[in-house]
Amino acid sequence: MMSQRSQRCRDKIAFSYLTSLSKQLHSFLYLIGILSMHLNSGSSFILGFIVALSSLASLTSIEVVPVTGNFGAYIHNTDVEHISNKDFDVLHEALLRHKVIIVRNQAGLTVEGQRRFTKRFGPLHVHLESSSHLPGYTDVNVVSNIKNENGSYIGLFGAHVENFHSDLSW
Repeated sequence: MMSQRSQRCRDKIAFSYLTSLSKQLHSFLYLIGILSMHLNSGSSFILGFIVALSSLASLTSIEVVPVTGNFGAYIHNTDVEHISNKDFDVLHEALLRHKVIIVRNQAGLTVEGQRRFTKRFGPLHVHLESSSHLPGYTDVNVVSNIKNENGSYIGLFGAHVENFHSDLSW
């Protein structure tokens, strides 16, 4: 008899596979629909195919992958600095459902882009620890293990940030 944990893992893999297959089928049918529309209008196959592919590229590709059954999810294929309203709705729903979201690969994210993105969740808070504010931004705190040329950490670092804690829970 299979353990509950093994069954959940197997179900998660099956769900992930079906979700991927469903997205591929949806994309394929969408592509065929656009191509068919252009062929029926008298366009060449090549032109129809190019238009269909470019239309397909405009579909949302954001992907939500649960970390565990009900807590935490990875968000793939999004740029939070330039996120569309449709993709933000998907991301926000994932946050409400999974309680924690992990959005990786945001290397080009600017401070203004991060502030704009986080303001979509509500007003930003000014932290009392002003020594860690990013210069020019009272609502952005730096948490880092990087030291400056004087040997001091460039932001908050130490036991109070190495271990989990929360100053502001809601």
